[in-house]
Amino acid sequence: MAFIEYVLPQKANRVTVKIMDNTGKTVRDLSASAEAGYHRVPWDLRRVAGVRQGIIASGASEAEIAASPFGRMLLGPDVAPGAYRVVLTVDGTELTKSLVIEPDPTMPRDALIAVDEADEDLAVRKEMRKERNSMGRSVVDD
Repeated sequence: MAFIEYVLPQKANRVTVKIMDNTGKTVRDLSASAEAGYHRVPWDLRRVAGVRQGIIASGASEAEIAASPFGRMLLGPDVAPGAYRVVLTVDGTELTKSLVIEPDPTMPRDALIAVDEADEDLAVRKEMRKERNSMGRSVVDD
């Protein structure tokens, strides 16, 4: 778990927190408060899952998703150790900080390789979706 902390001296109209990988792709959008004061936003070190995006768009909160019978599967895969950027946007002004996820020393090396392979699998699935969309028919069942 990582915590993103920020302070707003006054209420803002719009605040967003985005986690980006080293290629500039968005890994996760997090809920953020626009109220004045100190804020602490938790990130569970997971990517967003496509299914989860649809459920959140339907109005379910992350807590409701996690509490559901299949919640853990809907949470998306863990991110791989490495460098990430946290982008806090307040009323259109971006503030960026680096964040490094260190490997878990208690995790077996094989598990770390599995996380990297999961990232590669995500990239392959995205490419296959692009192909499917450009061809107008299903190539992979999601």
